[in-house]
Order: sequence, then C-alpha cells, then structure tokens
Amino acid sequence: MKNAIISWLESGRDYNEGVDLYFKYGRNPNFKKMFPHRENRYATKLAYELAKLAGISLSEFQTKFQKRVLKPTANKSRTETPAVIKKIKSELGDLHRLRAHLHRKMSEVPEDNTPENMKSRSTLLENIKKISERADILWNAKEHFYETGQLPPASIIEPPKKDKKANEMTGEDRVKRRSNLRSSLSKDKKKAEETPDGPKKDKILKRIKAKEKEIKELTALIDKD
Repeated sequence: MKNAIISWLESGRDYNEGVDLYFKYGRNPNFKKMFPHRENRYATKLAYELAKLAGISLSEFQTKFQKRVLKPTANKSRTETPAVIKKIKSELGDLHRLRAHLHRKMSEVPEDNTPENMKSRSTLLENIKKISERADILWNAKEHFYETGQLPPASIIEPPKKDKKANEMTGEDRVKRRSNLRSSLSKDKKKAEETPDGPKKDKILKRIKAKEKEIKELTALIDKD
C-alpha cells in the first residue's frame, strides 16, 4: 500500500487513479462519497488523505509533496493506452460511482434494527462486496499492465457465457462436459506452476477451484445415472 501511494504522490497524480487508491485502501465512507468527480475541489485533500494512509506526517507532506502538480499530466503513454485498459478504467469509474451510490443508500437506512432495515443493510452490503471484488480484479489487472507491460485477456471485461447447470444437462452432455473440464484443468494446473505469483496466477487458481467444484458436481450426477 505505502509504495503504491508514494508512487502516485511522486507522479503526475492522475486524480481518478488517486480515487481508485482511496477506494482500495481508505476506510472513511464519507470520503468515498466525496472524492469521485470533484478534482477541482478535493485534489489536495485526496492527496493528503492518501499520504496519511502511507504514514506520511503533515509536515512531511507539506515539505515534500504539497507543492507538486496535482492535475494529471499528458504524456505519450497515456495517449497510447490499449483499448482493454481504457475499458477497464471506464468500468472502474462506473463501479466506483455505483459503490458510492450504495454507500449513500446505506447511510439513509434508519438505525433501528427492524427486520426490514436489517434486510436492507444486508442486501446493500452484499452488493457493495460484489462491486468491490470486481473492482479489485480490474484494479490488479490494470496495475499489472503498468508494471509489466503485459495486457490482461480481453475476457476480463466480457461477462462469461453461462453454460447449462449440471442438473439441466443430459447424461451424455455431462460426460462430455466433465471430459472437457478435466482436460482444461490439467492445462490450468500446468500454467499455475509456471506462472509467478501475482494477479494472473490468482486468476488461474480461482479458475482451477471452480472447475474442480464443477467436476465434483458432474461426477456425482453421472454416478447416479
């Protein structure tokens, strides 16, 4: 966290990337509502709040960072941003706006612990959690690109096609599906062994876990046929 924030403070300070950082590491829900799309008003405030998260004192912030340019700087690399990264940034912006909206809705739920209020809070928290998980995946993919130059797969911004559930397949389809899964699972396990730790490996391991679960479900149904 500290290295990411200091790197941002020492850079041109793209405001939206700073907001991304605060959503990732910050804890104050009011700031998460306040910062998006208010660069002219809160650029300095955002920088200082991120500096505090990195353990930087007020005096150090004022001496080393406050006089730096806070607005994004145009450069060649930004004008040549790949399409998939642009789409990731666009979706991240949408997710942050939606998450801020849900946080506002959460603050509007009465404090009384009635069944209705508790259900509303639970639903909002679950939706916020899903949004945060998706935002983390996109953030890590974007950062991995800027650190290594490796583009994430286009599928990261495309919703996966939903296959039939195991209990909706014919017996023959289940056997075929399990065979295909076993084959692709073997390839994924080999990829996982060859891939260094990082977002890409985490994604492969998550895929392996999902495939193992589906194979188990298919096998149980096949054995019953």
